[in-house]
Amino acid sequence: MKVFSAAGLVLLILASWLHEPPFQIDPYFYGHVKRTSEGQTEVAPDAPSGLVMQSDWVILDHNTWVVPNCMKHGLGIELGIDNVPRGVEELHLVVDFPPMTLPNGETRSSVDRMQPIYPEGGYGYFDYYYFFDEEFERGTGEWRFRLYHEDRLLYDATFIVVDCEE
Repeated sequence: MKVFSAAGLVLLILASWLHEPPFQIDPYFYGHVKRTSEGQTEVAPDAPSGLVMQSDWVILDHNTWVVPNCMKHGLGIELGIDNVPRGVEELHLVVDFPPMTLPNGETRSSVDRMQPIYPEGGYGYFDYYYFFDEEFERGTGEWRFRLYHEDRLLYDATFIVVDCEE
């Protein structure tokens, strides 16, 4: 009986070494982006400014955490997420940013929402882009991004938004 117990324990240890833990984050891109076309502005309550605009954009600088707050410029993150457990289709996103006063007088300094990750075959994809399209959005300081599954922190990164020098 003891031989079987020891063998079972060894098998469990080997299995744990071979098994990759869930949610392996693979950063694809983080950096400075800029809009290249105009789009239609729409209300989006879960966006920092409460607005969103779909348009074309280009990457100005890969792999930088420093972004100027110039009009139509912005920041972006793209992540691959390996080993997504079956049934998980969204993660909890928290974004903290310098306080901005919206045109309606409301002040916002964070976004807290569920974010789709588009899983397929155990692999998920996350992206987040934010552009400074309005004067009231152009504050300087830290934009901190945290991505969670339940209580487990999966990703934590901070952009520093600086004054525009254009």
